Amino acid sequence: MLIPVIFSFFVFETLSLLMYVIAKYAPKGEFLSIDYNSMPGIMTPNTLRTRESWVAAHEATSTLNFFISIYFTFSAAVMICLILYGYSGNREHVFAYLLFIGLGLFGVSIIYGDRVAAQLDKKDVR
Repeated sequence: MLIPVIFSFFVFETLSLLMYVIAKYAPKGEFLSIDYNSMPGIMTPNTLRTRESWVAAHEATSTLNFFISIYFTFSAAVMICLILYGYSGNREHVFAYLLFIGLGLFGVSIIYGDRVAAQLDKKDVR
């Protein structure tokens, strides 16, 4: 029973931490001495084109990414409660549903950030 708890906590909290870092530090365009193209974040051709497009895309999606971070923390708590309270259903399906919903939300964030970066690039061309 301890292994599923540790695994669920590790997976969801790692994703939560990653989303928090993306929400908090990616909109600045740099962290410590790491440039924007080496940071975790929305890495599409439109966002990697210039630092301004990277910053614009991550500023537009930082609130959503922060809420995705909270979602993954909540998902970890749900999974741990299900495991510890002896949920008799299929916990693997619940784990997969929670994971895919969070990844789907991040997919929405990527698409939105890419569109923001593409619109910024179109304004720069004119």
